Amino acid sequence: MILILLDAVGPEISQSRTVHSSSPTVLTPRDQKCIPFTRRAVRRAALVYLSLAVCLVWASSCGGDTHMGPSEGEAAALVQALAFTFQKGIVAALAGEGAIGGVSGELRVKGMRWHFDRYSPDGELFIDGELAVDPAQQPMAMRGDLGLSGSLSGVLTIDLVYSLSTGVFHGVISVDGVSVPLSERLCCMN
Repeated sequence: MILILLDAVGPEISQSRTVHSSSPTVLTPRDQKCIPFTRRAVRRAALVYLSLAVCLVWASSCGGDTHMGPSEGEAAALVQALAFTFQKGIVAALAGEGAIGGVSGELRVKGMRWHFDRYSPDGELFIDGELAVDPAQQPMAMRGDLGLSGSLSGVLTIDLVYSLSTGVFHGVISVDGVSVPLSERLCCMN
């Protein structure tokens, strides 16, 4: 084991000398004065670095990348904004095909597939993906997962049925895990 002692007193240039632990250590009076000072300085520096490390760990865990899902109100507002889109999609599905333009993007309906291509009902939220819809089945089932980006991000899960005889949707739409029951929200196709 080797100890290195630094002589750093006054404006002199720091000199180091190596003392082997197997030989007797002889400390000068100046060395004896420096040791307590050095110990205090090392303890203070260690405390400062430890405090800084704790602060950095705490700051890095304060939410930054944590994804927070939408509130129930935001999820319900999205479902309400999609009411017109779904109603127009039903008309296109019954006709066999069609396209519904949004503020940007479009929903293309062909056969049993509804393809959302950067469809936006409001210009702030964008929807991508496909739904499986069988217009021959009554009530008409609509199922699938769509990707959300823009003002909300995550997954829009659709699990609906639409009754042609009553014009009412039933089921649940989940907006990134927040479920919105539909029987009172999407109603009455004109």
